Amino acid sequence: MFQGKVCLITGSSKGIGRACAVEFSKNGAYVIVHYNKDKDGALETARLIGEKHGHCQLVQGDLSSRFQCKNVIDLSLKNAGKIDILVNNAGISMSDPFIFTSEDNIEALVNTNINSFLYASYYASKHMVKNSHGVILNIGSIWGEVGASNEVIYSLTKGAMHAFTKALGKELGPSGVRVVSIAPGLVETNMNDNLTPDEKSNLNLSIPIGRFASKEEIAKFAVFLASPSASYANAKVFVLDGGIL
Repeated sequence: MFQGKVCLITGSSKGIGRACAVEFSKNGAYVIVHYNKDKDGALETARLIGEKHGHCQLVQGDLSSRFQCKNVIDLSLKNAGKIDILVNNAGISMSDPFIFTSEDNIEALVNTNINSFLYASYYASKHMVKNSHGVILNIGSIWGEVGASNEVIYSLTKGAMHAFTKALGKELGPSGVRVVSIAPGLVETNMNDNLTPDEKSNLNLSIPIGRFASKEEIAKFAVFLASPSASYANAKVFVLDGGIL
């Protein structure tokens, strides 16, 4: 499906990012595995890709910095020659009542979660527009659609991502570049490791399908949205939440 295509996935040393890296590779893409601090995790992602006879390279950068965002895109273009698909997955999550959230944590959430997709897209889209094709796929959250108590800043950043998707998709569509987002609901990732069994059981009761999504389910949907099969999908946020909203 993606033979000859290059896919850069930010924050792909674990979680949904890793699952996306493996899935895009299984479908023929040459994957650029981005990480910030977790080199061991990135190497494990690369090992899993190689295990399936896929090909990848690693690139490091703190995407809360626009300068490092540019460096990651520049290095990817230098080493792989192009970027056909950008998956903006990098992000962090913190859970605190808004009035008790520290200023440092507010800045960390805003800088990491917004700068990463904003500037990675900014620099990658210049290349895509020049070549008249490309897909920017953002990994958002249902909390960007409806908000979550105790995750106000996280919800803000994902809401910004969703608005960005709709605006940029309208702007870049005529240039042959599609922009879409996935808004997952509750997913089996380490972001939910703090939940007790009882809390998780109660949350499962609130989901019509009755369970959390797997990382692989999100990744398979990402592959579909980036593929020619979804060539008419643009400037939209696709909620994948088991019916919880």
